Amino acid sequence: RVRSIAVDRDNVAWIGMDSGLGKLSAGEKVFEHYSFNKNAPRNNIDHGVWSMLNNSDSTLWLGTSKGLILFNKVNHQFTVYPRRADPRLFVSAIAKDHQGNLWISDYGRLGVFNVHDKIYNSFYKPPDFPVHGIKDFRIDRAGNIWMGSNANGIYAYFPESNRFKSFPNNLFKDQIARSIRSIFEDSRKNLWFIRGATLFRWDRMTNELTSFGEPPHVNTMGNTWGTIM
Repeated sequence: RVRSIAVDRDNVAWIGMDSGLGKLSAGEKVFEHYSFNKNAPRNNIDHGVWSMLNNSDSTLWLGTSKGLILFNKVNHQFTVYPRRADPRLFVSAIAKDHQGNLWISDYGRLGVFNVHDKIYNSFYKPPDFPVHGIKDFRIDRAGNIWMGSNANGIYAYFPESNRFKSFPNNLFKDQIARSIRSIFEDSRKNLWFIRGATLFRWDRMTNELTSFGEPPHVNTMGNTWGTIM
């Protein structure tokens, strides 16, 4: 099963799967597979790559149930960065802030990985956030973090004031109260969300929320197949 896709500047598609990491180059019909635990069975969750983030160099960050893994695209080597205090850290999403550090979601928590020191720093949990709560998150241009929850709408975290704020409020009360699958900020600072089978745009300047019906990649059960990139 495909869990995530990232395309680098060389137009190579890196594919995160339950069975490891895949590579598909543009114009080629050859699919390459990499596994960082060749002795584990294919259905072992430690094989799974759930999220990815391209670096400016020839490396790729992978989010797995082992924590963060750095993959070198040149020599095909994996470097695992487990969190010793929590070896089952499950990295379901990754984003880089303005200081170059990685923010990661462990479903119900939001954490920071110091790239320079290669250590996990603080972990934050929004108030009243359910277990397995964070589906996706994005860091906006101001450095604030927007999270889509599994059932409680949208949360924002403001690092400068160490403050969480929850939405639904009056704006989202009737329209966004279920699982938020993906979040994206466009060039006009609008936030886009996928909830179930519907795409929403939130104009933060006017506080206007617009729905666009069902996106094209929706299966018969009403579940989205992809994310907003």
